[in-house]
Amino acid sequence: MLQNGNGQNVAGIQLTERSGGIKIQFTNESSKTANLINFNVDSNGTSFVIRDVGSFSPGVEITHRYTNGAGQAFVLPAFLAPQVKCAVESVHFTDGSIWPALAAAAAQPAASASSGTLSATPSRVEAPVRGSLQYFMVSTQESIAGFSERDACSGIAAVALVVAGKSSATYSVKPIAPGSCTATIADQDGHTLSVAITIR
Repeated sequence: MLQNGNGQNVAGIQLTERSGGIKIQFTNESSKTANLINFNVDSNGTSFVIRDVGSFSPGVEITHRYTNGAGQAFVLPAFLAPQVKCAVESVHFTDGSIWPALAAAAAQPAASASSGTLSATPSRVEAPVRGSLQYFMVSTQESIAGFSERDACSGIAAVALVVAGKSSATYSVKPIAPGSCTATIADQDGHTLSVAITIR
């Protein structure tokens, strides 16, 4: 979604100024209802992962707008679309199954050492003790074989891997009792990231 208006004007041609975000149309073509989809998006060389949580029934076309990428500047004629690529990285279904299978993700060859860092969305998790499952996604710009997770949340929350892809993993947090703890995620190259968890 492009926002025109105050862009530069070169040789009488209005240039697009910035992105207003991302719009994705997708259809669940499986026979099962999905409740979590990770999209890998490349927008003019800038890559990021969009996580969509909901109830996606088979055969229903979904159109969602996301703020991801909003504000990204483009210098190109307004009548030309920027180069944007989008692919489904992983899917979690309501019956507990995932696509692609975790075994396939784990079997990927290890990537060479990288200087990339990990990021989490959201960066911390807060939930009421009787609340539903919460989720956070860890991602990297590198293609890796997998992530490992350790925590000291016993008796407070149960942290579990839900979906793993080539550059991201989604974890669920099940509230158990009030308290605070930390989940630490590591990639194969030793980069680590801590996600604070608070159960009220």
